[in-house]
Amino acid sequence: GFFALFPLLLLFVTILGFVLQGDTQARDAILHSALKQFPIIGTKLGQGSHSLHGSGIGLVIGIVGSVLSGLGITMAAQNAFNTVYAVPFKGRPNFLSSRVRGLKLLVIFGLLQVVSTVVTGLVAGGVGGILLVLARILVGLLLNLLLVFAAFLLLPDDHIHPLSLLPVSLAA
Repeated sequence: GFFALFPLLLLFVTILGFVLQGDTQARDAILHSALKQFPIIGTKLGQGSHSLHGSGIGLVIGIVGSVLSGLGITMAAQNAFNTVYAVPFKGRPNFLSSRVRGLKLLVIFGLLQVVSTVVTGLVAGGVGGILLVLARILVGLLLNLLLVFAAFLLLPDDHIHPLSLLPVSLAA
């Protein structure tokens, strides 16, 4: 997980450079924000507003590094869950199918995480009446539960009955 942070930071700075290319007011707001405290980004931002620009090479390296790091995380998680659930080695996927499965899991978990973050951000915004805020809190909690439940259901290679995972997902 630690090694996935640096390609994501590179990707973030590169995309930020592309997005803020012509907007000096937004660029100055970013330069004077809490992002200055992040490693790598903070020193890059501290060099001045001209240091924030998009780079195709940075974008490619960030995407490839993020995908490879995320694939390593999903592979390690699959191995851990297979060990916990005592999946025999014959029942585990081979080299190629485990990587394909890892990429699928990375996409599924990434999309669930983005949707959950957006809903949680809407809740934090507090826009709307009390019923709307409570509904968004409930939806955010359900999405986070779905994310944990999907992890417990999809990571092990052995078939596990979904109802047996519900108490574990609620506890997590």
